[in-house]
Amino acid sequence: MSPCVFLAHTSLILQVKGTVDLFQYLEEEIITRGLDAQVSSTGCLKVCDRGPAMVVYPAGW
Repeated sequence: MSPCVFLAHTSLILQVKGTVDLFQYLEEEIITRGLDAQVSSTGCLKVCDRGPAMVVYPAGW
């Protein structure tokens, strides 16, 4: 199972706080470093007021 980074990316406030840039950056870094991982967007993680949020599965990767 390849690791996956889920990045909260649903509301306008997250887009303003840099989520779009972070999503692109993560994809580029994974490719540049030759990692076997994926980046995917997800719904709200209930921490929008703190800025972009992400979860990495499987745990410990």
